[in-house]
Amino acid sequence: MTDGPGRDRRIIMAGYAGIAGTKHLIEQEGPSLAERFPASWLEDAVRAADIFSSVNAEKIAHETACAFVVRSGADGVLASLWELSTLTGAGIDIDLRAIPIRQETIEICEYLALDPYHLDSTGVLLAVCDRPWMLQTALSEEGIPCNVVGKLTDDHDKLIRSAGRVSCLNRPRSAGKGI
Repeated sequence: MTDGPGRDRRIIMAGYAGIAGTKHLIEQEGPSLAERFPASWLEDAVRAADIFSSVNAEKIAHETACAFVVRSGADGVLASLWELSTLTGAGIDIDLRAIPIRQETIEICEYLALDPYHLDSTGVLLAVCDRPWMLQTALSEEGIPCNVVGKLTDDHDKLIRSAGRVSCLNRPRSAGKGI
C-alpha cells in the first residue's frame, strides 16, 4: 500500500468477536448457563465457533491484495486492533458497534460480567486493504461474516467510538490471559 490521497485505509474484520471464548465459556460454565439460556441457543453458539476458520479468510485477504492481515487470539479483538495499529505504524479509529459479535456472546458476557471484546477471538481476522469492497464481496461469497470496523489514521491515536462517545484503546493485557 502506498500513501496518498484517495487511499482507502479501512479495517475489515472477518468472523465474530469473542466467538472462541464463548465456546470455551459454554463448555466450562455449561450447567449454570443451561439454567439461564435455552440449550439450543447455546448449541448454536458452539456451532458458530466451529464453523468459522480464519485460514480461508486469510487466503482471501491475500488474494485481494491486503497489505496488512492480523489474526486475533486469546486476548480478544481489541488486543488485535492494538497489534494492527502497531504493525502498520498508524493510528486507528474504530466503531465498536460495527464489530461483528453474536448475541450469545453479548448475553453470556453480561451474565458472567465479562467484556466480550477481551474474550478469546481466535479465528477472527483483521485486514487493511486499498479496496475493502473487494475483500468484503469475496468473504461474503464464501459465507464468512465481515464488516468494516474502522480505519487507519495518520496519527498514532487508538480511538474507539461507541454511542457518541470517544475513548482511547488501552494497551492490551499480557498475552494468554484471555478466556
